[in-house]
Amino acid sequence: MALIGLDIEQHHNLKLLRQSSFEFAVQFNLVALVANEFALAALNYPILFVEGQSGFVPVALLSLVSDENQYVQNDQWQAAYVPAGIRTYPFRLAGEHVLIDDTAPHLSVSEGDALFTDEGQATLTLQNVLAFLRESHAAEEQTKKWCQQLASLDLFEKQNVLVTSPEGQRYQLEDFYVIAADKITLLPDSELIRLVRDDSLAKIYAHQGSLEHLLKLAIQRDKLTTSNPEVLDDETDAFVEIKSTNTAKTRKTRA
Repeated sequence: MALIGLDIEQHHNLKLLRQSSFEFAVQFNLVALVANEFALAALNYPILFVEGQSGFVPVALLSLVSDENQYVQNDQWQAAYVPAGIRTYPFRLAGEHVLIDDTAPHLSVSEGDALFTDEGQATLTLQNVLAFLRESHAAEEQTKKWCQQLASLDLFEKQNVLVTSPEGQRYQLEDFYVIAADKITLLPDSELIRLVRDDSLAKIYAHQGSLEHLLKLAIQRDKLTTSNPEVLDDETDAFVEIKSTNTAKTRKTRA
């Protein structure tokens, strides 16, 4: 996906279509989240963390394999909550500059809601887009600081995750991090109180509970890839095995 700057001279006739298609995301196997999405995202997706150049970033896992999105079927999103990182498309904020994917089906020069007036001013449509982009960017910055706070408490733990589906398909997930429950119990009372008061503990519990969706992704993928999904039994011996890369700790969860 190539993004270019939104330019009044080049894009003065550009219009936004109210698209309901999510075909653009069909190869996204994860999407970044912000902390205030955890409560809703945890009801639909496994929430994990990846380590980037600027620190840890929470992500919603959308598939157990790369270049695939199990939540897009027939161009429609198959979950009640759509992450903000998906809803901002085809726009992105870079500092004070708006970037667009000018190949997106959401954009047209012949139909839709204009982004600019004849005088070259932002229309209400573009103003609303800008407001959402700025809100999302502010939430990203807050999430970055939140993750830095958790990292300073040494709560992140690198994990290797093995997911085995009812059909016996095995999916290996590497280079992901989780917030270790046992590390939370070792925190001083003052830090625990702070995590409770700033709602961090609730977000952490949402993240930890969301890992149950790893099994659901495996079960769903069996149904998507088998020629006769009606014969599958969700109660077959499916499990998730999570191993710490730094210690001998292993956690195993069965369906």
